[in-house]
Parts: sequence; structure tokens; C-alpha cells
Amino acid sequence: MTEMKLEDLLAQPEETAKRDLADAAKVETGPDFKRAIDRADPAARKKLRKMAEIMRRSVKLSHSGHGPQAAKLAMRALEMDPESALANHVMGVALEELGRLSLALEFYEKSYRTDPNSPDIYQSLSMAAWKLDMLPAAEKFLRVFLQMLPGNPDGTINLAGILRDQGKYDDAIELLRTTIYSNPDHYDLWNALGTVLIEAGDPIRRRRFIRRACGSIRNLAGPGTISLTLSI
Repeated sequence: MTEMKLEDLLAQPEETAKRDLADAAKVETGPDFKRAIDRADPAARKKLRKMAEIMRRSVKLSHSGHGPQAAKLAMRALEMDPESALANHVMGVALEELGRLSLALEFYEKSYRTDPNSPDIYQSLSMAAWKLDMLPAAEKFLRVFLQMLPGNPDGTINLAGILRDQGKYDDAIELLRTTIYSNPDHYDLWNALGTVLIEAGDPIRRRRFIRRACGSIRNLAGPGTISLTLSI
């Protein structure tokens, strides 16, 4: 795959996401360069440092809507080291920004096969798979991400959304409930919980759960520490 020219990659048709992820936590997918470089062996670390600035610029351009420029820089990094997990991850980010979702997934997969110990790649895999409506795969990858970074609020919100989209409402509610107990003032977690409860379509259960959750959180956080206004 890395022997392909950039123009060949960009010639692939753009795909419309099958799910718009409107309720997803807005995460900026991409590698944590410092963590990746620190984990590398000394020989690889030296090479990665030479590539890092190019890859950082590529990710920044991807997230600011400059996909073609980002892809050019990602290709430069791949030419320096076609097997680099970081470079493949960065190319995936650029291609995802350009709407080449299946192609982005291929680069993400190569990245995680090369470095399966990076939590960031599992998040990228999950978000791309979710857009492509590959829900069981998206769930699997995000569960690995949360095993590596337990309690991560954005990861929790997105896993709950994936579970909700599969109709696994009880699992989504329990996941959010547990995380809310540790983060009682996190607005986005409460918002995600409200979305799941509304889509679950059980108003009586919804009221009971909210009362129980609020009571438990107040006991943990202490009286007067939170004030919630919920429209049920």
C-alpha cells in the first residue's frame, strides 16, 4: 500500500459517512508523538525525532481542514519509513479528513499491527469504523482504548454512543453511570446519558434512573457540590 503514489490515494472516491457522529465527543484523532517517541527503542527514537515535525504539521493541517497539504506531508514521512506506525497513523488521519474513510482505515490497521500498544490508534480505528457503520469493530477498538486509558471521558462518551447505535442501551447507561460517579460535574457525560435515555424510549425507567444517579452522585460528591437541571 505504501508504494502507491499520493495521487493514486487521492484518486480514490470520497465516501459519505454512514453515521455523522453528531453526538460524539469531538476528539482530534492522531498519535501522541511524545508518548510514542518515548516508548521507542533508542535507534528508532532517533529516526522518529527527524520525522516528528513533518508528522505534527500534517496532523495540524488535517484538523484545520487542509487535507491535501496534510496528505503530502504524511507521504513524505512514509517515504522516510514506510513501516512507521506513526507515519501510517498520520496518513490515515489525513485521508479520513479527505473523506477516504476505507482507505484511512487501512492505514490505521497497518499502524496498529506495527505498534499494538498505542492507545491513540485504537481511538482512530474506532472513530473511522463508527463513521462506516462498522459498529462491532468500533466497539471492540474503543474498549481496548479504554482498557489502556480507563475512565477517559471522551472515550466513554463515544463508546456509549456506539453501544446506543447497536441498541445496547443498558450497557451504554451502565458505562456512563459508572464514569459519572467519578466525574459528577462533567457536562458532556450527563448530556450523553440524557441522549441514551431518551433513545431508550422508557420514560418511567428514565426518571427512576436519574433520581437514583443524582442521589448516588450527591452522596459521593457531598451536599451542595452539584446542581442539575434535567428535563425529563
